[in-house]
Amino acid sequence: MSYLILIGSVLSAVEDSPTIVWLSIAYAIVESIRIYDARLIQAKTGKLVSGVAVEAGGRLLPNWVKWVHYAGWVLFIMILILNWMYAIAFYVFLFLLRVLPVLERIGAFLMHPFLLADPDYSDHEGH
Repeated sequence: MSYLILIGSVLSAVEDSPTIVWLSIAYAIVESIRIYDARLIQAKTGKLVSGVAVEAGGRLLPNWVKWVHYAGWVLFIMILILNWMYAIAFYVFLFLLRVLPVLERIGAFLMHPFLLADPDYSDHEGH
């Protein structure tokens, strides 16, 4: 029963602060881009054998994506300062979405226009 009270208090704090809602949306978008970037690097090195990143065919994201990594830390710290219980619960929720390929697919959808062609990569069709 105490878990329900804890969940209720976390959700009521979110309802009272639209700032946390907007920061959470921004953090989820940033995390999806970070996960997709990490999966692309894993696919490039051969450590990943299936998934959306492997379908990208050896292409990587531009260098400015490293700033997205820093933005993720800043956003999480801001959420943590505003409501630490919600920040931990939201991190656990995003971790579950990270384990499932949900965040990776969102990141692939968002970053598809920014994929760079790899000069070392040659596909099997000879293009």
